[in-house]
Amino acid sequence: MGIELLLAWAALANDRKPDWPGAERVIDNLELNTVWQEEYEVLFPWEDWLRDVPNPPDPVGTGVAVRCVQHQLLQDLRLVRDAIGANWHRELAKIDLPTTRIYVTGGLSGGEVSTGLQNPLARLSLAGALRGAGFFASVEDEG
Repeated sequence: MGIELLLAWAALANDRKPDWPGAERVIDNLELNTVWQEEYEVLFPWEDWLRDVPNPPDPVGTGVAVRCVQHQLLQDLRLVRDAIGANWHRELAKIDLPTTRIYVTGGLSGGEVSTGLQNPLARLSLAGALRGAGFFASVEDEG
C-alpha cells in the first residue's frame, strides 16, 4: 500500500459564472440515496450524525440524515464559493485553459487530509451541487 495523489477539482467554461443559487437548489432537493453509499463514508460521518436516531428507512432517521447532509453541504458551499471568489487562495490552484478554468485541490494520501478544501469540494461534487452551479466536477485518485 503506497501513497497516492488525491485530487478534487471543478471546471467551468470561461464564458460562464458559477450559478451558486443553482447549487443551493440541488442541496435543497437532495435525496438521501445520492450520498448514502458505503464508498462515501469517509466524507459523510453518518455514525456521528445519526447516533441518537433510528436508522433509515425509518422516517425520523431519514429526515435527520438528509438535514445533516444538507447542513454540511451548505457549509461546504460557502467555503468553496469564498475560495473560488477570492483572487488567490493558498489551498486552491486555478488553471486557465483556452476554454475552461479549472480549480483543483489535493495532496498525498498519507497523513491528514491534504487541504481544508479537498473534502468539501469532493462532497459537493458527489452530491451534484457543483454540477448544479454549472461546473464539471470530480473526485480523482491518481496513483
